[in-house]
Amino acid sequence: MDNIILTPINVDEFAKKVAQHLHDIQKAEVAAQPVPSEAEEEYLSSKQVLEILKISSTTLWKWKNKGRIKEYGTGGKRYFKRSEIDQALKRTN
Repeated sequence: MDNIILTPINVDEFAKKVAQHLHDIQKAEVAAQPVPSEAEEEYLSSKQVLEILKISSTTLWKWKNKGRIKEYGTGGKRYFKRSEIDQALKRTN
């Protein structure tokens, strides 16, 4: 069994260490998720994305322009990858 050594730490340092640890855990969880192949990828319409993320069409437009969400499509049809929408949802929480 490892020895535990307690040292004094101020509240700000403790908060930073906890936040960093939580960030590392979240990063590891995202990295552990399997990435679907292109053939398995689910594509969503703008309407579906608005419902999933509970955002307005203006917000979706802004996120597309800022590169936060990437859209795909041919002709007049635009779609979004479900996996990328899920990642955007995790980033907003």
